[in-house]
Amino acid sequence: MKPGAVLTIEKGTKIMGDSASKAILLVEAGAKIVAEGTADEPIVFTSQAAEGVRRAGDWGGLVLLGKAPVNYPGGKGNIEGILKTVSGTEFGGTDADDNSGVLKYVRVEYAGVVLSPDNEVNGITFGGVGRGTTVEYVQVRHALDDCFEFFGGTVNAKHLVCQYNQDDGFDFDNGFSGKLQFLVLQQDPNHPGEDNGFESDNDAQGSANAPLTNPTVFNATICAKNADPEGAQFS
Repeated sequence: MKPGAVLTIEKGTKIMGDSASKAILLVEAGAKIVAEGTADEPIVFTSQAAEGVRRAGDWGGLVLLGKAPVNYPGGKGNIEGILKTVSGTEFGGTDADDNSGVLKYVRVEYAGVVLSPDNEVNGITFGGVGRGTTVEYVQVRHALDDCFEFFGGTVNAKHLVCQYNQDDGFDFDNGFSGKLQFLVLQQDPNHPGEDNGFESDNDAQGSANAPLTNPTVFNATICAKNADPEGAQFS
């Protein structure tokens, strides 16, 4: 979606992601998505594979970009998990109140397709998304990578559910400073590896670039694997 565009998705809509084309819904900085379901009629992003054979990584995921502050040099970043030939992946700016739209009563499942080695898409990726954006009652399940990852930005969110992630549940980087409340994570007890509940870094280089990553989290419940983990649950 290009800057200036608004994509409105009606309640109860089911959107099937294609695996062969590594489908990703990319909302560029300056564009908006208005996906407002209800408790009885959520909006569902899922795999186009038949029920019973759907797997994590069947398709890409959602990527929302905005113009809120990030700590990349020059104040701009390019989102991971996107093929290098795709344009419109730049995000970040000076507008902490930037508005990328609405995600409400939305479920994303079987996302996280592998684009190249160590380059996977998350269930939902937020890049420089501002606090004018509404994110409430959102579930990500069976993601091949993180459920929710925030690269900078100031977006606030409530009622986030992560189920059966295959990496981190909630990941914060590059100056993210939003407020998150009512988080629930249920890990997959059968998935090997270091699947952290929370992972937080200032940036990949461990610098002190400003703004510092400084999320505020209230009311979080982390249900781990009921086994000795290979790594820390909070990294």
